[in-house]
Amino acid sequence: RPAPGPPPVPRGPAPSRVPVPLPPSRSSSCIQMVAARLVLRYGIPVGSIGILCLVLMTRMSNRDLNSYEPSSLVSDKFGGSSLEALLYESGSDESTDVDLNAMLQLVRPGGYYIIGNVEYDHRGDPHSFPFMGGPGVLLNTTVDTLEHNHAFFADTAIGRDKWLQEAKPGGWAVDRTARNSSLVVLQKRTEPLRPVDVHFGKVAMKTVTLPQAMVLEPPNAPTAPVLVTELPLSCHAKRGSAGWLWPQCEQCIPGLIGDDCATMANDVKPLRNTLQKLAEQRYGARGAGGHLYPYLELPEYQQRQKLVTKLLTGIKPLRVLDLGAYFNPIERFADFSSGWCPETIISVDPIYNGSSTGILCGGGRKTSTITYVPMTVKQALRDPVITSMKFDAIVCVGCDEQFGPSLAELEGFPRPYYLALESIPDFKTFMRAPTAQRAQVIFHQEWNMKSPPEGTYYGKLYSRRIFNLIYYAAQTPMAVHAASSECDGAYRVDTSPPKCEFPYGGANGLDANHVSTYRGLAEIAEKVYACKGFHAKSPPNPHFMCQARQPKFCTDALNQKIRFDAPWGNRQGDDKIVPKVAAAIRSCLGAVPNALASKTDMCNAIAVCAHSWKEMNAYVGIIKLPAAITSVVAKHQQLLSAYVSRPRAELLAPCPACVMFPKPSAAICGGIQSYPAAVSELEPLYFDGRNMMYHESAVTIDFTPYIPLPATRSFNKQVLRQGRTILLVAGANGFYRGAKFLMDRYSPFFNFDLVYLFEPDLTGMRIPEGYQTNVTFMQMFLKVGSRDDSDLITFLHTHVHEDDFVVLMYDVDEGTRGPSMEWGFLADLASQARPLVDELYIELHFWYPHLSWKHERHTGYEAHAILTQMREVCGAAVHAWP
Repeated sequence: RPAPGPPPVPRGPAPSRVPVPLPPSRSSSCIQMVAARLVLRYGIPVGSIGILCLVLMTRMSNRDLNSYEPSSLVSDKFGGSSLEALLYESGSDESTDVDLNAMLQLVRPGGYYIIGNVEYDHRGDPHSFPFMGGPGVLLNTTVDTLEHNHAFFADTAIGRDKWLQEAKPGGWAVDRTARNSSLVVLQKRTEPLRPVDVHFGKVAMKTVTLPQAMVLEPPNAPTAPVLVTELPLSCHAKRGSAGWLWPQCEQCIPGLIGDDCATMANDVKPLRNTLQKLAEQRYGARGAGGHLYPYLELPEYQQRQKLVTKLLTGIKPLRVLDLGAYFNPIERFADFSSGWCPETIISVDPIYNGSSTGILCGGGRKTSTITYVPMTVKQALRDPVITSMKFDAIVCVGCDEQFGPSLAELEGFPRPYYLALESIPDFKTFMRAPTAQRAQVIFHQEWNMKSPPEGTYYGKLYSRRIFNLIYYAAQTPMAVHAASSECDGAYRVDTSPPKCEFPYGGANGLDANHVSTYRGLAEIAEKVYACKGFHAKSPPNPHFMCQARQPKFCTDALNQKIRFDAPWGNRQGDDKIVPKVAAAIRSCLGAVPNALASKTDMCNAIAVCAHSWKEMNAYVGIIKLPAAITSVVAKHQQLLSAYVSRPRAELLAPCPACVMFPKPSAAICGGIQSYPAAVSELEPLYFDGRNMMYHESAVTIDFTPYIPLPATRSFNKQVLRQGRTILLVAGANGFYRGAKFLMDRYSPFFNFDLVYLFEPDLTGMRIPEGYQTNVTFMQMFLKVGSRDDSDLITFLHTHVHEDDFVVLMYDVDEGTRGPSMEWGFLADLASQARPLVDELYIELHFWYPHLSWKHERHTGYEAHAILTQMREVCGAAVHAWP
């Protein structure tokens, strides 16, 4: 598939090309190839048609084509992928008629089927074409196919007078009209067929006057429309069905089920059938396909969607949810070449068949995903796929209190976002919007619609319509996170810390076991922790811990003793383990969040996915597993996100919800980017600094139960496009541990552009194939406060930029007692003016004899308090590792 991009713009004379010899029986194809470039203007690259035509012409004869079933043709000749474009020349009108319906199956939705050698009538009028004869001449299936797809007839003789003069009269080229070099071009539809409307007596375009204060046009907007594309991309080629969500093609479109995502869900299909029957009963043929409200498809009523689209073009939201869109989804009225290039638009209505396609926008520089979800609004607002997304704009035109969303649901989306709400005065609740705090109407419009023609509506007609565009601002970090209050008698930070004396030196040598070197570096780090004002006035009691027992929800006992950091798969006996791992993978991928009602069911499903992930981590065997590790990671994150969306009080031990080590925001809010809304969706911070799987399965080290920023609904993925994606692993301790788990954790969203692994020891640092690209191993001791190349703060300032998306893991320790380095590094990072880190995974060591930790200078409550404040006060994405 050629790389997406805008169609080429001719500049001056075309470059000379070496002629490609064609079979003699296909000589007319040269001219048809020129004519086919009409289609190129709709997004098909030149190479795709040329190569495909030659493939068909050189590999196969007509007899070969007719002898193949469509499925076997695609499998045998094109590797099982459906085609973007197919140029097919038939020997006769009869065979063209028959072949059309079979060969069109080879083309994916949105693709092109180009019929060459469309011939004149050899038995009658030579200036007529049997293929355009319609019913009675063509097969009924052909007539139906032409009607339900985009189709046009191309006269390829335009501008080809020299060819006509040189053509011998008679035979296949009698004159300009009677010849065999015309084309019929079909594009497979991806949206429902619209009702016939000749627009007689209607205004072609209406304008809406907006307040001068609203800037709705992008700066330097093009004066002429720029072609976007008419060539959508779907999962049909990758998965054999267009029912998968584009572009990952790993989940069914909500409302579709089955192994091929081609079956409508049982709770959707009956309603859809009812709506279609009711529409046909009321309006006859005009209601076919579910057109239950024909008057809403008239320009008078479509001005509502046009206004919404114009407002959104100015706002430029990345993710849009269009509720109850009917046959008027907003993308139908949008021009995505005008400066607005959304990441995704999801339109919801039970009348849809369900589809998800990608289109090029912004002149071919970006891609937008357009998804039609066959569900009711109520069903969609409970669907785990939709609820897991963060939308920047919610559209509800014709909003209905009885069958649509409630006002509480419309005002309950993760902030910030815009709500385009249009309804009738009878729905009093909607008329009171907004009722939530920090929300305001920024645009208001009212209409008194003209009465539509008879036969376009049924029952009572609501002509008065009221529209509000409402902005729901982000809550303050304290409100979003329900920040903890201070405990009575809380430890206070030292108001008179010692002066920092950068650069700190010492501890440069490497002894045989690294212990003395590390101890010296850790002592320096503790000095940095103190001089940055993080130490408490009085030494904390290391034995003070939360006494409440952490609740446990998982019940399925899995073998958690997995050697996840050592390659396996080729050892004796491994072949007996692989089937068990494969079964766990299938069980993980088969879990559906909304089908797991209890915390126990959800916890067990997460544990199965975590088990599968760890088993796959170092697998190097030749027996193929049923899925890639990226699929398991994505499912694990989906389940974990649904699990932690419950009230935190249900998941955490009833320990005092207070901060025992309060610190001023100026001391802890530097160095790390702020994502206040997304941070509220991360995994909870446990009071002992461990993670979920430690409490559920007694696993001391488990790298799986973390939710990265890109997996949250509130994270703006546009951030990932602004710069590079960089992973820094300080204290790698073998590639198959933190480094590989972190690279896999982000693999559902991107592959890191750069990876730096810091570790003084070579043990376990062999990097497997598939992970070696852009990975740099830095064999060195890291220091805190040295302000040289060994100081990670210096490395950040010299190697990354604020526009980069930087993930940092810091786990630098040696031994189980005495000082540790990470406290000083955290204090140093948090005091930096430049926010160079986007997400931080850090293990803070403290007094915890249960883990054989005897680091007497810090406590578990201190670690919990610092990380909690950084999340709640600063909006910093920090995780307690591991």
